[in-house]
Amino acid sequence: MDLGFNITGTRRTETFRSVTGVIEALEPVGNMGNESCTLLAQLQTRQEGPMGFLITPDTYVVDYEPLSTGMTVTFWYRTDAPAPLIYPPRYYGAVAAVEREGRSVDVSYYDRELVNENRTLRLNLDESIPVRLTNNQFYRGNQGNHNLVVSYSFSTRSIPAQTTPDAVVVLCD
Repeated sequence: MDLGFNITGTRRTETFRSVTGVIEALEPVGNMGNESCTLLAQLQTRQEGPMGFLITPDTYVVDYEPLSTGMTVTFWYRTDAPAPLIYPPRYYGAVAAVEREGRSVDVSYYDRELVNENRTLRLNLDESIPVRLTNNQFYRGNQGNHNLVVSYSFSTRSIPAQTTPDAVVVLCD
C-alpha cells in the first residue's frame, strides 16, 4: 500500500491545486511586441478574487474545448512551478476544464493502486476506458504512478470514493 511517501520517507506534497472561476478576459501574451502562442486568462474567483492563468501549448484543455470569456472554468496548476510574486497572482495552467453539469474532473498523481494523492478517489479501469496522452494518442503503458486527468460522471460515497471514469489522460512529465 502506497501511503504517499517518497523515497526519502517524507510525505509527498500535493502536486496540483485547482481554482474555479469565470473567465473575464483572454489576451495574447506578446513576446517583445510579437504575439505568441500563449494566452492569459484573467479569472474572477469567489474565494481568491482575481487570478491569471497562462495557457501555453503545453496546457491540456479537457475535451479540447475552446475557452472563451464568460465560461466557468477550473484551472489546475503545479504547486512546484515558479510563479511571480505579483497581484493578481499568475500561474501556468497545467490543465483547464470547462465546468459541465454531470462531469467531474480530477487532476492528481495516482499511485500504483490507482488512488489519487490525497486519497479521495480510486479508479476502476478496464479495457473499455480510453486512456490517452495529451495529444489524443492512446497510452499503452501502466496508468499507475503517473499524473492523470480523470473525467467521470459518478462515484461511490465510500472513502476513498471509487469511480469507473469516462476518460483518462496521462500527463507525461
